[in-house]
Amino acid sequence: MDDISTRTEPDTDSGLMRGRAAAEERYAELFEHALLGIVISTPGGTLVACNPAFARMLGFASVEDAIGMKMASMYPDSTDRDRFLQDLRKSQRLEHYRTRLRRRDGRIIHVITSVAGHFDANGVLQEIRGYLIDDTASVEAEAALLEREQLFRAVF
Repeated sequence: MDDISTRTEPDTDSGLMRGRAAAEERYAELFEHALLGIVISTPGGTLVACNPAFARMLGFASVEDAIGMKMASMYPDSTDRDRFLQDLRKSQRLEHYRTRLRRRDGRIIHVITSVAGHFDANGVLQEIRGYLIDDTASVEAEAALLEREQLFRAVF
């Protein structure tokens, strides 16, 4: 008598393979076409992978142009990167973390990022994976509003 728990139908196996391939295709499409920047880097700061939105946000001509860059060079102040790494090592993940980055053309942008650190068995940070949104327009609008409010109070 056959053990039915170990038998698989050929259609079931091929269906699982098609389902897995379709899921991988959806994730690849999501990565490539997402409107927010997706990034993977090493703790030392080497950019390992990113999507086109991240490359555009930071002023790179292409993903290939961005890969290999040092993340530290994208911070206007090196202490910002150090603080980011310190906070990540302490919390293992950061959500809605606000920081500034320097685009390739030198312009400073304000971003909100959520990242997860991937640690080895000894607790050593191995990789950083995250998402970021350019919040520059909102930060600049808030600063302009604050300035107008201060001018208004100075007059009245």
